[in-house]
Amino acid sequence: MKHLLIILFLTFNCSAQKAEYDVINDFLKTELLGHSYDTIHVRVEPLPLLEMIKLYEKAYIERNNENLNSATVWVTPKIKKWPFIDKDINEIKDNTTSDKWKWMIEGFSAKNLVVKDSTITDIRGFQLSHMNTGKKEYTLKLSKPVFSKNKKYAIFLVYFNELLLRGNPFPHSGLVIMKKEKNRWTLFSNINEVVYN
Repeated sequence: MKHLLIILFLTFNCSAQKAEYDVINDFLKTELLGHSYDTIHVRVEPLPLLEMIKLYEKAYIERNNENLNSATVWVTPKIKKWPFIDKDINEIKDNTTSDKWKWMIEGFSAKNLVVKDSTITDIRGFQLSHMNTGKKEYTLKLSKPVFSKNKKYAIFLVYFNELLLRGNPFPHSGLVIMKKEKNRWTLFSNINEVVYN
């Protein structure tokens, strides 16, 4: 009986992880299409889920705000039917724990990804060591995806930057909302903090 419970736990855990990688891989497949790069350094530790859900909550609270001057987030495209409502947001916030889960290279389908520990002590030295390589290198930071109860939507944070110049060539970053259609995840909407010049 004990062995059966262990097998069931491992099976469920592997299935959940596969779902998390599936949504990320479908997102990356679209975002990296036509984008040339040599290496993408993936931060091994996921971004905090609490940071992600707070950004979603900001957008959800402002969803009926018609005054663009007072907006604190941009939602593109606008969302008519929100996949996570008040109850879901509070549930996610209440159940968010800091676990030891890490991104693993084996789960990604994109090529030339390197999973890196974010605790590089000499970031300037790390950047300088890559400066003269003549390669296009990027850093990728992700949160674990959170799925809606019906498993048709997933949300996660993503930040993609050039290693040296810190520019972001992705058209979509910040909080990404994906929708599952015909066994494939597609971009539903994107939420970003407002940046005024």
